[in-house]
Amino acid sequence: MKRRRLLLSLLVAALVSAPPVHAASVDSRYVSAHARPLDWARLLAGPERVIYIGESHSDRRVKDELRLHMDEIRAAGFTHFGIETGDDRQPLLDAYSDGTISADEFAEILERTWSYPFRPFRPMWEAARAKGLRLVALDIPDKDVEAMDRLCVVHTPPPICAGDDNLHMRARDDRMASNISRVLSENSGARVLALVGISHAGHSMQPAALLRLGWPSRSYMFGYGWDACSKAARELGIDSGRLYVDTPAESAPEIQVGLGGGTLRFHGCIVVPPEPRL
Repeated sequence: MKRRRLLLSLLVAALVSAPPVHAASVDSRYVSAHARPLDWARLLAGPERVIYIGESHSDRRVKDELRLHMDEIRAAGFTHFGIETGDDRQPLLDAYSDGTISADEFAEILERTWSYPFRPFRPMWEAARAKGLRLVALDIPDKDVEAMDRLCVVHTPPPICAGDDNLHMRARDDRMASNISRVLSENSGARVLALVGISHAGHSMQPAALLRLGWPSRSYMFGYGWDACSKAARELGIDSGRLYVDTPAESAPEIQVGLGGGTLRFHGCIVVPPEPRL
């Protein structure tokens, strides 16, 4: 443990004078040049009004991180918390944000009707509501997503369900970007923190759709273990440290996001220690 902390401190010290590295993809060299200790206040500072955090929905760590740092999120001016759920649920989220239904009532409805595992999200959303952030439903309604899923099973050739022209994903990203744009347009001082799946947060996906509507954003991938950022941190011996990799938009790297070798481009990535194995 002491050795790893020493390695992390030496790495951070070296970063102050590290020359810029323009890499096509994230590797240990890129991480060693751009990593810095995880500081949510700095990461969220802006000036963009929208920050995307791309997550693996089954990874509880990102929810715990955001819950524990909700003070920094609120202090950075965030007013809304975007959720990857159908926008037909917005009245329910409004009732929860306004306090007209209890946390237990909210949980009972979503546990029964939402396709994602609700329990890991609940403490994070309760912390967001306690700090005054309003929850925003971003996605296409579940029934429409399910209809597209069925279409993809029956008609699998591109461009319907695969590749860069994946109409299924594009439709969802366009809808999520539109809902974020609406919040920004209707609330002049609003900032939106959007927690979405990794595949939605890459530059060419939802952030590109939002930029077409006139709103720049920043996007970070939350490392979940098998991605290139997490792997690079392990290779550097700092996998027990807390860090994030941040780069200028023009040099944002491609990050391998899974075992299959697929890559997406982000402004950076976030790596925190893995959950202890019991």
